Amino acid sequence: MSEACLSVLTCLQAHTGRASIARWGLRALTRLLVTASHEERKALQLELGKAGACQTVVGAMKDHANNAEVQQSGAVSIGLLAVDDAANSKALADEGAFEVIASALRKFTVDRILRSAAAVTIAALATFSENEGAIAASNALGIVVELLSDNIDQPPIVLAILTAIGGLARQHGVHFSAVGACEAVVQALNAYADDLDVQRSCVQALSMLPGNEEVNSRLCAADPGPGVIRAMRSFPADANIQLHGIVIVTKLEIGRNAYSRHLLDLGSCELVVAALNQCMHSPLRITVALSALCVLICHSGYCDNLGPTCATAVEAVDAYPDHDLVAKNGLSAIRHLSSSSAANCALLLRCGALETVAAAARRYPQSAQLLSNADDVIAKLKSVQ
Repeated sequence: MSEACLSVLTCLQAHTGRASIARWGLRALTRLLVTASHEERKALQLELGKAGACQTVVGAMKDHANNAEVQQSGAVSIGLLAVDDAANSKALADEGAFEVIASALRKFTVDRILRSAAAVTIAALATFSENEGAIAASNALGIVVELLSDNIDQPPIVLAILTAIGGLARQHGVHFSAVGACEAVVQALNAYADDLDVQRSCVQALSMLPGNEEVNSRLCAADPGPGVIRAMRSFPADANIQLHGIVIVTKLEIGRNAYSRHLLDLGSCELVVAALNQCMHSPLRITVALSALCVLICHSGYCDNLGPTCATAVEAVDAYPDHDLVAKNGLSAIRHLSSSSAANCALLLRCGALETVAAAARRYPQSAQLLSNADDVIAKLKSVQ
């Protein structure tokens, strides 16, 4: 396969002015890379990169800018050369890969294949910090967001673009939010309420945005709460939707009293409790959910249906006695519950919280925060016995 790829590349390099060869060669190169195994593709990326494939592919797109098939295959080839390969990614960006893709999208505005390929390719290129300058100069992230908004009625393209946004959101979240990513993803979330794959991709993309004040303000303004809550309610057994939904709810709760009340009214706390009971089957997932409970239950005025919440917090700590993060977050949630009202203390006593908290304190004597929470809870519970 290596020999075939290099032969195709040599042919492309020898006949740069012929559109028919560029079309055939890029298509052949794409097919060979797609059919290769993961290990084979990594080796091919290295060999092709050394042989000048990055310059050749971008050059072919520049030389044959009016040929839709060359643009399609070129965009796919760039993505395949760039994925998980920092050297190729840098070389492609230096040659102007972002710019040729942007140009192709402007020229072929109704080409579905090109649009899907462009989103995936931009994601592969933008993964590496070495390309920060090229990303900014070409407005690559803005192009991805525009692609999502402009193709909202095309499910395969929507999924491809959401995958790209999800993969880049943590690294480029501030820039993404500034060019409208929050609004575009929420639009997709609401447009495909019954599509599990789209819902999962939307919720994951939103959860990956960094939780700083600037991004959270934009996210809150886009009003993802109803869509996220609906997704969690519609797909209760999907652990990914539940986990990422919990992350989003937690972000939106912190420091935003009006929106916090809005989420609570939509049932956010009950859904976190349900997720803990149904599909959070690992210490890490349970820790995330318990952390969310801490934020939710300390919201001023929240006191609805706390029986399941008390029982779930206690059961989570009991289920993983040897996991310190579960114990810390669980005791923090129990402390918030016990501080809310005497009624909660009575509920916690019936759930066996006194024994659970005392056992956690004995198991983790080195944790000052856990011991402080334990002392507080034990004092409150004993005061109502």
